[in-house]
Amino acid sequence: MLLRSPQPGRFFLGVNWCSTAYSEFDKGEPAEDAQTKRGFRSGPFSGVEWVHFSEELHLQELFG
Repeated sequence: MLLRSPQPGRFFLGVNWCSTAYSEFDKGEPAEDAQTKRGFRSGPFSGVEWVHFSEELHLQELFG
């Protein structure tokens, strides 16, 4: 929870990791790579341009 506004000249970036096991993964259209989807017509990602989904192995490869 963001308790106060960021200082002038700064911004807040929030990240929510979405799993490939999440039911919304199969509702998007393929995009940049096998784990990125777009074109969600309804649901929580409607209006979001690209959503990247991950699984444990992928996160280990990224941040290992």
